[in-house]
Parts: sequence; structure tokens; C-alpha cells
Amino acid sequence: MPDDVAVAVTRLPDLVALDAFAVAGPSARFDEANKADIPQLWSKLMGALPFKGQVPSWTTYGVVWNVDRAEGSFDYMAGVGVAEDAALPEGFAAKRIAASRYAVFRIVLNGGAVHPQLKRAMALIWGELVPASGLTVADRPDFERYDSEFAPTKKGAVIDFYLPVEV
Repeated sequence: MPDDVAVAVTRLPDLVALDAFAVAGPSARFDEANKADIPQLWSKLMGALPFKGQVPSWTTYGVVWNVDRAEGSFDYMAGVGVAEDAALPEGFAAKRIAASRYAVFRIVLNGGAVHPQLKRAMALIWGELVPASGLTVADRPDFERYDSEFAPTKKGAVIDFYLPVEV
């Protein structure tokens, strides 16, 4: 865990209920050996935008599912919201996110490189904030949500991390 990376992470006070929605983009299986390649998925995504069937909000998502904690592996998608019947660009897949309640953790960036800050933020969330919260994590995809104004190198840029919980 990179202890020297400064990043602010707080849990928002209320659980958030979201209806089901679909996300599409490039995805791959990652583990410790290759997770530094995640930014390449974002480059592929950005190079294909906009496309027909994309939800017009320009919100983007980093979706995680099929987590194997013992192995340290997971599936990750860099995606955008899409209509259920969207024709997807080559190399894209769709992932349906079920309706759920979420604990939301707000990550405020410091203007430096995003990947080390996200790595540090996730270590804080999973290592300290979730265990201290008393929440029961649901076995459903979690995701980072980037709004349409997100600028990765802007100090104060916000990423909201949605963690599905049992209620």
C-alpha cells in the first residue's frame, strides 16, 4: 500500500438507492501482476466515445465484479451507461448492475497521478472504513463513478465509490 500518497476519503452519511442500469466498455481480468494495466481500458473507452446507445450524461464507471480475494483477482470494466439494446463498439461488453443500496465513499484527488491515489483510497476504504462501518457488503458489483466534469489532474476532482450493501 502506498503510504506516501495523500488522498482524502470520506463516507457519505446516507445510503443511496439506485435502480438497475447497464454499463458497457472494455473489460479484462486483473490481479497483482497486471492491475497497473487498468488505465489502458480507460484509453480504449475514451477513444470510442460517443457511440450510439450511450446514455447522454457522460458519466463513466469503473466496475468491479467476480472478486477472488484469496487469489487477488477481479474483473474490471471502464464503461459508460448504455441503453439496454445499444449496439456496442468492437471489443466492448455490457454489464447489468442490479438495483441496490450503496454506501458511497467520496475520494477527493490531490491533482497528481490518479492510479496511485485510487490504490491508496481503496486500501483505506477496504482496510479501515468498511470494517469500521458495521456494514455488510453485498455480493454484487461495486463501482467508481466519475461525473461528466471529472478532470483527472485537477486538484479537488471527485470520484464516488459505490459499495453495495445488505440492508
